[in-house]
Formats: sequence, C-alpha cells, structure tokens
Amino acid sequence: MSEQSGAAPVASRLPEGDAFTNLLRRRNIRAGRWSRLFLATTMVAIIALVLLFLSILNRVAGYAIVTYETPPSALSSRPLEDLNEDELIAVLEQIGAARLRVLVRDNFIGRNVDPIRLQGDSLQNLFPDTRLNRRIRDQRYAALTSRDQASLLSDLTGEKLSDDQVETLPLGELLPGSAVPDALREKRLAELSLPEAASLLTGLSGKTIDSVSLAGEPLSSLMRGATLPPEFAAEHFADLTLTQMATILRDNLSESQIRDIITRDITKPRYPVTWTFTESVFNRAQIEATWQDNYPAGELVFRNWLTWRFVSSELSSEPAATGLRTALFGSLWVIALTILFALPIGIGAAIYLEEYAGRGRLNTLIETNIRNLAGVPSIIYGMLGLAVFVRALGNITSGAFVGQPDSNGRTVLSAALTMALLILPVVIINAQEAIRAVPYSIREASFGVGATKWQTVSRQVLPAAFPGILTGLILSVSRAVGETAPLIVVGGLTFMTVDPNGPFSRFSVVPIQIYSWTSQPEDVYRNLAAAAIIVLLITLLSLNAVAIILRQRFSRKLQG
Repeated sequence: MSEQSGAAPVASRLPEGDAFTNLLRRRNIRAGRWSRLFLATTMVAIIALVLLFLSILNRVAGYAIVTYETPPSALSSRPLEDLNEDELIAVLEQIGAARLRVLVRDNFIGRNVDPIRLQGDSLQNLFPDTRLNRRIRDQRYAALTSRDQASLLSDLTGEKLSDDQVETLPLGELLPGSAVPDALREKRLAELSLPEAASLLTGLSGKTIDSVSLAGEPLSSLMRGATLPPEFAAEHFADLTLTQMATILRDNLSESQIRDIITRDITKPRYPVTWTFTESVFNRAQIEATWQDNYPAGELVFRNWLTWRFVSSELSSEPAATGLRTALFGSLWVIALTILFALPIGIGAAIYLEEYAGRGRLNTLIETNIRNLAGVPSIIYGMLGLAVFVRALGNITSGAFVGQPDSNGRTVLSAALTMALLILPVVIINAQEAIRAVPYSIREASFGVGATKWQTVSRQVLPAAFPGILTGLILSVSRAVGETAPLIVVGGLTFMTVDPNGPFSRFSVVPIQIYSWTSQPEDVYRNLAAAAIIVLLITLLSLNAVAIILRQRFSRKLQG
C-alpha cells in the first residue's frame, strides 16, 4: 500500500496519451537545439584556435630586408658560411687589437667585469694624495716605460731621478733614504715581479697596493675554465697581443661559434622590415619595390626564424643573434621543481580528505576553500610568493644559508614554490575525483584479507587512481607552463644571458621572453616571439605526451 501511495504523486505529474508524446517531442527538440548550439560553439572555438596557430606560423618565416653595420663583403670576398676556422680567425685579426680584445672579454670574462681586474687601476687612483706628472697620472703601472717609472718614483719620494738611474741602479742605491724592503734592495726596478713592485710602492706611499691594482688579474685567474696555453697563464689581459687573442679564440671556440661572433659583434645585421609568409608568397613584387626604393644597400633574404640555432643560443640584444636557450632552461627548471613540490603535497592532501578525514564542518570548509582557490587570479599567487618566498624566506630561497651568492630570494626555487601554490588546488581536486572514482569493492576486498588502512590506500586505491591523478597533473602543468604574471612579480627577468644551473639561480622563462619581445616596437621581434611560441607549444606537448604515456601504461597494468 505504501509503495502505491508513494508512486501515485510521481505518476500524477506526467501527462498521459498524446500529451505525453507531445511533451517528449518538445523536450527532444529542445535538447537537439542545445546540442547543436554546443557543437557550433565548439567548432567556432576550434576554428579560432586553428586560425591563431596559423597566424603564429605565418610569422615564423618570410622575407626580410637585412642591413649591416659592417657588410660581410668588406671582411671577406667569400660568404662567411664558406670560410673555415683559420679563415674566420684571419677575419677577426683584421678588426684590430682593440675590438678583438672586447670580443675576448665579452665571450670569456663578461661584459660587466670590473675594469681594474682587466688592466689594473690608473696611477692617479692608486696615489690620490700624490701630485703626479700629468703624463703618467692616467696610465697604469704595467704600461710605464723606464722614463715614466723614473717620474713616478720622483713624485713619490720627492727626489729627482733619471731613467738611466732607474734602469741601472739597485733599489738600495737608487732610494737610499726610502723604506725599501730588505729583500728588494739588491734588485733593479725592472727585475721586480708585480707582487714585489706592489710591496715597494706600498712602502714608498704608505698606501696598501696589490698586484691586481697594478696590472689586473693574471689570465689563469681571470679566465678560469678556459683553455689557455701554459705560457699564457701569467699574462695579463691588457697586454695580450693580436696573435695571442686569436689563439685563445681558436682554442676555445668552434667554427660555428666564431662565425656567430663575427655576425653578432662585427657585421651586426639589422632587420628594418620583415614580412609574413603569406605576404612573401603573394606580394613578392611589392616587397622587391620596397627593397629597391628604401633599402637599396641592404639584402632581401628569406629568413626562417625557428632554427636549432635560435633554440640553442643565448639571449642577445641583437635580434639576428638572439636565442631562447636561457629562457627555455629556466622554464624547464621551474616546471620540474613545481611538479616535485605540487604532486606529492596534492596527492597527500587528496588522500587525507577522501580516505581519513571525516565529513565535519571543518573538512567541508577546507574542501570549499580549495575549490575557491582554483579560481583565484594568478597575479594574487605572485604577490603571495613575493611576500612569503622572496621576502620572508629570502635567506632560504636565495641559497644564502648554504653559501650561495645573495639574489634577494628572486630565484628558481621561489618561482617553483609560487607555481606549486598556483596549481595545487587543481591537483588536489583532480586527485580527489580520481580516488573517489575507485570502486569501494576494492577497499572492501583489501580489508577482507587483513590489510590495514594505509596498506589499502597505498597498494590498492592509489595505483588505481593514478591515471586520473596524472590527468589532473597534465592540466595543471599546461597552465603553469604558460603563466607570466606571477613569475614577473616573483623576479623573472626579461633579459638574462646566464643559464640557470640550480634552484638558487636567477631565472627567466619562455612566456616572459615572449612578452618582452612582443612589447618591442620593431617588426623583427614579432617573428622571434612567434618562433618562441612554437618552441613553448612543442615543450608543453612533449611534457603532456610523457604524462599521457605514463597514464596509459598505468591503465594497462590495472586492466591486465
């Protein structure tokens, strides 16, 4: 009786006969409309994505006008691509010792190195309280002639000394009333090594002088890590001859690297105008007219911007020579550490909430907040990372506690922790859904054979849920790879030429580099940004492919 009374209200709400048929038809029509609308919006989205991708590809290759600061024809009668290593070195020797010295410095020592380390300090800076002869005050000690040395000693001691006396007399006789160290009294000034000369000048001036201040650091210290002939070890950078600098380049750089240096630092190509691929195919006549009318001294070339050289080269201020390697390494470092932090914490939180936590108000509040955090704008996470990881925990994230150079906490580690917070809600939610989808019969069977709660979770539930957990990880990593705003706040750099080599390194990432290039006024940077976007997509698809392969492998193990 109770079953009939319970079923009656339900039946009374449904029409009968033709009315029921008409209602069903209307509902089918309404469902068909919504299905077609969903299909149409999906197709529009797919078409928009395809058009966006084609527009990016359209910028990767095309015609460009190239102008040079120094035309390659002025350096060699043959194209640079046809020259071997010895011929390329001969080209470098043509530019003169001063410019070649700058190239050696930039490629082996660094553009921002202290000039005192390279050539020593000027005499006026070494002896600011002494009135020096105008001829020598701006010189460095290692470049002084015997006449200049006589002038320096005269100014320091107040005695009139000739260059003949400086060359022939031992220091004990040359400077009898001065504070000359006993070990140097029998030596002439020209026989002194740099440390001995520094000791002598310290005694004469009363000011502490070191050998680096006189001539700079020796090459063995200044170019540590480079291949140097033994006879170069004690040489000083400012004293290198043209032949010696050419030898250093030949011993340390490959043929392609030498060619890149010539292109980047000597010929210095510029791209005042670039065209897309479609413009290059359909508007060839107009392009040639622009070239002949506005840039007759330049060259019209078809340029592919997405090359291995672009991927493997460091960032440069020259568009023709710049690369993506530093930013790509930064992205890989950040993503790897982000996964390392977010995956175990996310899985652990999901296991606790699904398997151990009760259904009280506190746990309900926690789950609600996790779902709300999944929709928080990424810039908020960037501000949180700046406040916590960069500033509050800067002593840890900078690596200062292990003796790393202080970077104010703006490191790969801070970026990875910030990105881990960003994707953690998505990882937790997807892991919860995957664990919840595991049939409860698996748990009951495990308990039935005497397994503990943890044994059941770790050996039965978690392996069964792992394919779904990897799906959530794929979605999370896809979001993290493309994020820019939180990383800029945390300290991502828009121009960085040193590859990150650890969690305490300064960093840049590919999205930041793309943002930087797209904000530049020259058209050539749009081509570079398009090539970088393709590299970013390939990187993302590769990471996703690895996760999908792992997911499929786990799924096959569970099925069979």
